[in-house]
Amino acid sequence: MQIHTKDRITIGFLFAFLLLILLGLFSYFSIRQLVEVTNKRVMATALQQTSEQILKEVVDIETAQRGYVLTFDAQYLQPYQDALRPLREQVALLETQLQNSPKMVSKVKRLSALTEERIKYTERVIGARIQSFEDARLLIATGKGKEITDSIRYTIKGIQHYSDTEIKYLQNLSDRRLATMQYTLTAMAFSVVSIIVILFYTINTQLKFRIHTEAKLREKIVEVQELYDEAPCGYLSVKQDIYLSAINQTLLNWMGYQRDEVIGKLKFEDLLTPLSRKSFLESFEKDFEKYKRDGVVNGLEFNFLRKDGSEFPVIINSMAVFDSQGQFLQSRTTVFDNTERVKSETKFRSVLESSPDAMLIVGQQGEIQLANHQTEKIFGYNRASLIGRSVEILVPKELQSAHIEHRNSFFNSPQRRAMGEGINLMALRANGSSFAVEISLSPLKLDDELLVIAAIRDVTANREANEKIMNLNKELESFTYSVSHDLRAPLRSINGYGQILKEDFASELSQEALLPLDSIIRNANKMGTLIDDLLEFSRMSRREVLQDKVNVQAMVDNVIEERASENTKIEFKCTKLDATIGDNNMLRQVWFNLIDNAIKYSGKQENPMIEIGCTSDPSWVTYYVRDNGAGFDMKYAGKLFGVFQRLHKMHDYEGTGVGLALVKRIIDRHNGKVWAEAEVNKGATFYFKLPQS
Repeated sequence: MQIHTKDRITIGFLFAFLLLILLGLFSYFSIRQLVEVTNKRVMATALQQTSEQILKEVVDIETAQRGYVLTFDAQYLQPYQDALRPLREQVALLETQLQNSPKMVSKVKRLSALTEERIKYTERVIGARIQSFEDARLLIATGKGKEITDSIRYTIKGIQHYSDTEIKYLQNLSDRRLATMQYTLTAMAFSVVSIIVILFYTINTQLKFRIHTEAKLREKIVEVQELYDEAPCGYLSVKQDIYLSAINQTLLNWMGYQRDEVIGKLKFEDLLTPLSRKSFLESFEKDFEKYKRDGVVNGLEFNFLRKDGSEFPVIINSMAVFDSQGQFLQSRTTVFDNTERVKSETKFRSVLESSPDAMLIVGQQGEIQLANHQTEKIFGYNRASLIGRSVEILVPKELQSAHIEHRNSFFNSPQRRAMGEGINLMALRANGSSFAVEISLSPLKLDDELLVIAAIRDVTANREANEKIMNLNKELESFTYSVSHDLRAPLRSINGYGQILKEDFASELSQEALLPLDSIIRNANKMGTLIDDLLEFSRMSRREVLQDKVNVQAMVDNVIEERASENTKIEFKCTKLDATIGDNNMLRQVWFNLIDNAIKYSGKQENPMIEIGCTSDPSWVTYYVRDNGAGFDMKYAGKLFGVFQRLHKMHDYEGTGVGLALVKRIIDRHNGKVWAEAEVNKGATFYFKLPQS
């Protein structure tokens, strides 16, 4: 449990006060005990004095007796007469003084008896002396008087010994108690002083801390006020009567007012434009009660009216402040300038309206929130009638379940953009007819709500055109395949008969005849290679694309080993190549064609070099083949992957013009992309990328 400084100081003062009380009580009882011990010492001393006085009186009686016996002069009896009464009084006093000491009571009684006996004996001696000196002498000679006096002395000595012992004991007790009192009082006084010093230090420290804290607090108050006044948004507060009780400088600057013009003088509704004020007042009573009940309201949109008459849109969030009894005190309201958002929404709506496609904004539950005029044109609905309805009304019934599933997947998937590109679907018009559409979906984050923008394009004509193109392509591929097969037989005949003529009749033919013959054979071989390439290109459109894991590194190493053996002067630099998914044979054809192309166009360089590598991201792996060869002009890059398209002369670089077209077809069938970058006489780089899955 934490004890605050204030409580510690209070406890310290209470403890010091308690110590002072204890100190007073201890002093009182200690002094009282010392007084008692002192009284006892006085009594012990008086006891000793009394016993000494008794002994003196006894001695005086004995002396008076002796003088009288010797002189028979009556004046010697005066001390005897004077001692009789004091002796008895002293004995009585001694009895009183020792009445609380059981051990001494018997001694005192014995002393009393002895003194009476001594007095009587003295009286007898005096009486005997009156008769005759001899009678007195004989009586004294018995030694009875001396025996009584010695007994008195012995008894008094015992009493005095007791008195001495008691005095020493009381003296020691007094000394000990005095020392204890001194030490205790010193310790308690030191404790009190220490506590007071500690309290003084604590209070002083607390005062310094408080002064420092107050200074810091004043700084923070100034800082908070500055933050309040200079915040990027507006702040205001209203009380029960809705009059403004606080406003920051930012909002004052926006409105064009001075603080003293609004505080306690304007109500919240006075800040609104007439239209916003009307809307606000219509439901104010009900809304204000709900606000005081819930304690918060967010996202209210109004138009504020500046002092100069201009207006601007705002968004308001407000929190209610209550007292300890739950009564409404005031609001804490945040005001955001909504001008840019309204402008953005206006621009956004303009973009939607200017789009050639039907544009819909749809919520997570599939409700249509916004539609452009092109939606009316394509679907035949009035767009006002679409707002709030499910987007599935635009989808044929047999496809609605699949559409709902896809919509839910779009909202729940982290890769929404990739899922939303180019979805082919059938749509339903208001008249019940269906038509082909292509839909592109894009996520739209609006405040805390996730929406989707759907761009819908009628692709009926496009699909028909694509079907025609596909049919034409099939016919062209079939024609190419047929022509290629039909050309093989004549070419084999031409090449065969040419070889026969050259081998069997070379000696009979002139040099002028052999040259055309060599040209026929050479061109027939080229024609055969071209036909092979065309057949491969044609077959590529019909071949199934397998989806296997491809060890690209091993594949490229194998191609390099195969081709480098024929071109030993070319330097190959190959970084680590990532594996991919695809058709192993097709992708080997891609690597073979690109590496062969690089060898061909860099082979004439003094130091030919080919670099091969790749880069990866979560979606794609991109490979490249770079050479330092002839390169090409990028303005002709569009022709690069077409069939029979050549950017260099045939006699400079051999080839059929089908290799790169075959590369593109293979990459396209893998849903990838291929492109090239080059500069004349500075080499070329061919890139192709494949999806990671």
